[in-house]
Amino acid sequence: MGTYAVGDATKESIKNTARTLFYEQGVSSVSDAIICREAGGPRGLVGYHFGSRGGLVAAIYHEYVEALREAVERRFPTDDPALAYCILEYLLVDCLHRNERLRRFYVDIIAYPEVSDDEVRVQHEQLSKILARKTGSCDITKLKIAVTLSQGAFNEMIRCIESGYLDGELDELLAVDLRMSMSLVDVHDAEAQDLLRKTIEMTEGYRLAVGKTLRPRIMKANPTL
Repeated sequence: MGTYAVGDATKESIKNTARTLFYEQGVSSVSDAIICREAGGPRGLVGYHFGSRGGLVAAIYHEYVEALREAVERRFPTDDPALAYCILEYLLVDCLHRNERLRRFYVDIIAYPEVSDDEVRVQHEQLSKILARKTGSCDITKLKIAVTLSQGAFNEMIRCIESGYLDGELDELLAVDLRMSMSLVDVHDAEAQDLLRKTIEMTEGYRLAVGKTLRPRIMKANPTL
């Protein structure tokens, strides 16, 4: 096996090991030294392969969020970017509400600037499509404000669920979150309410499932849970 292949295999081993440890124990509870030891490598490999701890966390997050988008798009295909946005957010918030480990993982990683940058990229891409379809153009200032406010509100909502400050009905939280996000891209009132109705109808009976491998799956909900 060539040097580059060995390096790539080591990099993947570190990432896979960190992914599981972060999910099971929490990002803040797992040191780089522990990751390297569990991956069977010497200390310092996190910095060597990813530049920094933040680079490793961002790489894991990027793979997770792209797999999440792919899983949702495959199960709920639509050419309406606003509906696609609502479906993904609805399923994700429901999952974060139910899954304490995933919620802790999410709260930990959003403290990293590298992850925040990727969050902004994804949100920018999603909301720009909605704005362009709604208005026929994309006002970049309006878009940046929408991205900033919607992503900030989403992150704070998850933090407050994790801390116990927000303990209301999930459906109410989701409705407010989606209506606010849509209002920022000129989707208002009756149209936003219709999007929420369609989202609930389309996702009824399904749940997003995420385990220690952080490989999102759309599954039939167990009615007994």
